[in-house]
Amino acid sequence: AELPWRASSEDLRARGVVEHGARSLAESRKILDEHHYGLDKIKERLVQYLAVRQLTQLTSVGNASTVVASPSPSEAEAKANSKGVGVRRAPAGTENPSDGGMGGNAPTVTNVQPPPRARAPPSSASTQLSAAQTVLCFAGAPGVGKTSLGQSIAKALGRPFARVSLGGVRDEADIRGHRRTYVGAMAGRIIEAMRRARCNDPVILLDELDKTGKDIRGDPAAALLEVLDPEQNHAFVDHYLNVPFDLSKVVFLATANDVSMIPPPLLDRMELIRLAGYTLDEKVSIASRHLLPRSIRMHGVPPSHFIMPPESCAYLAEHYTREAGVRTLGRHLAALCRHAAVNVMAEVDRQNLLTSSASSATAADSDAPAGAVSPSAASKPVEFGPP
Repeated sequence: AELPWRASSEDLRARGVVEHGARSLAESRKILDEHHYGLDKIKERLVQYLAVRQLTQLTSVGNASTVVASPSPSEAEAKANSKGVGVRRAPAGTENPSDGGMGGNAPTVTNVQPPPRARAPPSSASTQLSAAQTVLCFAGAPGVGKTSLGQSIAKALGRPFARVSLGGVRDEADIRGHRRTYVGAMAGRIIEAMRRARCNDPVILLDELDKTGKDIRGDPAAALLEVLDPEQNHAFVDHYLNVPFDLSKVVFLATANDVSMIPPPLLDRMELIRLAGYTLDEKVSIASRHLLPRSIRMHGVPPSHFIMPPESCAYLAEHYTREAGVRTLGRHLAALCRHAAVNVMAEVDRQNLLTSSASSATAADSDAPAGAVSPSAASKPVEFGPP
């Protein structure tokens, strides 16, 4: 009963659960540029992916709403005259009981082809096949931004984002669910992600796709073949539900570190997008724009009291982080922020101690309470530079 059988992301937006709907391509480019530095070719491919999805959706809606109506008899007669088809009227004075009392004026159309039948809207199966899109698989080293790219796509599409971690999954029942005859049976991870998303068209990221294994309980990668196949996922059957569930409207994405660990049949259903490591200049820019402001905000350090020039970021990235991504760089920046937080609080404690001593000495002459000193007013800027 909690599954979104009919609810879509548009219904969530109407209820205020989702703030925005699908964004324009210019807004999508802006979102990708704000969340990711560099990766120009990859962002261009993602913009193409979003454009194809939006265009396909508009085309399918337009075809479903267009129905050719059958022409009326007068239109059929006019069309017959335009094509040179003979239209014969009965001689005057003759009556035909079947002409509806029109005397001999009832027209008789000869050699006229029947009007074209009304074209029905495309069936759901054909619409699903025409609107099927490629499943993108982001492959690269840890920390290069694979998961955040999926979140940016969900934000650009205006859909909820759900992440399914597949690392260490060895049981096929984790994908297809357990049968209800077993004790402790539960639905599979795909259906659980749909329940969390609360709509039938979310963006689901299959994280760590290359970390799945197989044993005597089955192969999860084989179960994912039905999930990612656009010709089959419109009637995906979870063992716990035991009824078909439509997954054709879901935008599936995947991430992997080692592509060689993905089975070839499963890899054939996805488009591989490789994310290479960042250069030194890109790491410095990412640290200045994203990592350092986030670390300062998380550790509560006043921004005006933490000074780190770009040369220090370059020295830190070059001598302390030998990786393709930026996770280790983020950890080192967090360590510097903790050091700055200790210095700031030490200065705050010293100022508060001096204030309390002065206030206690003048307590008999003044009734004003002693106030605590704020970190921004008490501390001095902490500057980190290269040795």
